[in-house]
Amino acid sequence: MVHGPCGAVNPNSPCLSKGLCKKKFPRAFREETVENIDGYPAYNRANNGDSVQVGNFTVDNRYIVPFNKFLLRKYRAHINCSSVKNIKYIFKYVYKRHDSAMMEVNNHDSSINIDQGEIMRSEQRDEVKQYLSCRYVSPPEAMWRLSDYKMHGQSHVVYRLAVHMPGEQHIYYQHGQAEQAIQQAQQHHTNLTASFELNQNDITTNQYFYCDIPHHYVFNKTTTKCTKRERSSNLITRMYSVSPNQGEKFYLRILLLHVSGAKSFEDLRTVQSHTFPTFREACISPRLLQDDTEL
Repeated sequence: MVHGPCGAVNPNSPCLSKGLCKKKFPRAFREETVENIDGYPAYNRANNGDSVQVGNFTVDNRYIVPFNKFLLRKYRAHINCSSVKNIKYIFKYVYKRHDSAMMEVNNHDSSINIDQGEIMRSEQRDEVKQYLSCRYVSPPEAMWRLSDYKMHGQSHVVYRLAVHMPGEQHIYYQHGQAEQAIQQAQQHHTNLTASFELNQNDITTNQYFYCDIPHHYVFNKTTTKCTKRERSSNLITRMYSVSPNQGEKFYLRILLLHVSGAKSFEDLRTVQSHTFPTFREACISPRLLQDDTEL
C-alpha cells in the first residue's frame, strides 16, 4: 500500500496541513527497526533506490505504508501499532456516537435575511433559524431496524465486586432516613462481607479467591447471603478499581486478588499466623509490594 504521494512531490495532496503530511509521510530512511516511538514502531526503510510509479508521480520506499502480512491476512485489517494505544484504537470505535447530520429548517421565505449571524423577519415576529442536530439513519440500518433484527449480541455478564474498608460500605437512603439506613447496613452484607461469612461457614470455599466466588455462588441482594450456583453462566467478575492514592483501600484490593479463603478483614492482614496492623504491611510481607529490603 502506497501513501499519497504528498509533500514536495504533490503539494496538492488532501493529507497536507500547513505543508506537512498529517500521517508524517514521507518517512525517513532507516537501516533498522526501532520498537517504540510514541506508541508506534519505526520500521526499517532501506534506501535501495527502488521506486514505483503512482499515477503521474514516482515514489520510493519512504511512502510505503507499513504492514504485517500475517496479521493482515488473519484479521483482514491493517495493524501497525504495538503499544497500549491498541486498546484505545479498538474501543474508540466501539464507543463512538451514532452518525449525525446538522440540518437547517426554513420555509425559503424571501422575507428572511441573514445579517451578521442574526435572523430578521419583516413579518409579525422575529424568529431564529431552527437548527436540528439529528441522527442519521442510512437505508440499510433503517431496513435492519424495521425488520427488528438484533443490533448487537451479549455473550457474558459482568459481575461487579465491592471493595471497601471495614464499616465503609456504600449506604443509600432517603432524605431524613439516614439513621435507619445505617442500622440496616450494619445488619446486611455487601458481596465482600458475604464472601467472608461464606468462607467461615463452608470450608470448601477456602480454595477460591474473592473474584472466583461468583462463578460458584450467587449473592442474593435481598437476603445478602451467598447460595450455591445451580447452573453455569458466562460470567466475568470485575473488582472496582482503586487508585494508589487511596492508601489502605488500594492495599486491601491487592490482598483480595492474592489471598484465597479470607474470613474477615483481619484474616486478610494475617500472614503466617502474624496479624499486621495495616493492609500495606500485610502486602509487603509476602512480597506483593516492592520495598527497600534488597537494597
